[in-house]
Amino acid sequence: MGLLEKMEQKRTGPKESSDEGKKEAPRVDIYQGLKNRVHQKVINEINSSKVEEITKENSAEILRILETVMSIEAENVNRMDREKITEELLNEIIGYGPLETLLNDPDVTEIMDNGYNRIYIEKNGRIQLSPVIFKDNQHVLNVIDRIVSSIGRHVDEASPMVDARLQDSSRVNVVIPPLSLVGPVITIRKFSKTPITVDQLLSFGSLSHQMVAFLEAEEKAMKAPVKMMILLVLFVLPVLFIVLLGLTILQLVEQFG
Repeated sequence: MGLLEKMEQKRTGPKESSDEGKKEAPRVDIYQGLKNRVHQKVINEINSSKVEEITKENSAEILRILETVMSIEAENVNRMDREKITEELLNEIIGYGPLETLLNDPDVTEIMDNGYNRIYIEKNGRIQLSPVIFKDNQHVLNVIDRIVSSIGRHVDEASPMVDARLQDSSRVNVVIPPLSLVGPVITIRKFSKTPITVDQLLSFGSLSHQMVAFLEAEEKAMKAPVKMMILLVLFVLPVLFIVLLGLTILQLVEQFG
């Protein structure tokens, strides 16, 4: 029970029925054993193949290996589930696991992992609980290690918090125990691939027409000194050089003439 709930209970009295102590039933993945088996076999195949490293640049070759293993191990799985499992395993091998789907969704602007089985997202300006989950805390740590190691950083109990950026410039904050009390957590703030225009800022109410006029005038004022420098270099300095050269010549003539 949180502090606000305790204060409210103290003010209004105890409730007749309370949900405190009730826990959500854990989600059971009936294909988890299959996924673990296929994942290990794919890694073994990659290690014995010509694939030099496991990266997104080699995704086509890794996908081919994955589909080959799936055709054998998951022959009794229906096509829809097989495609879903293949996608999940590919994200697990070359990407950021369950987060990859959310990262690829352009409508998701923020991802907040508040525990391995509670991933909240900001979508179209609204916070909501995502159906995506990790298997356990170790699964979260594996993804965290992949994120921080890609930029040459590390996170451990001595340094339990890291700020980083993904390749697409998304900001990442990672916190692990003992600093985090709910297990390893990840927060990712994504940036839109399409810059916001002035017209959009006006429609949002973020800018007024007077503010736009001021910024445009400021931009023109900043460009003016640049134009003056160009004129100085192209016209004034050559003329000044000719004048000084002429004066020097006259002085030499008077001195030795």
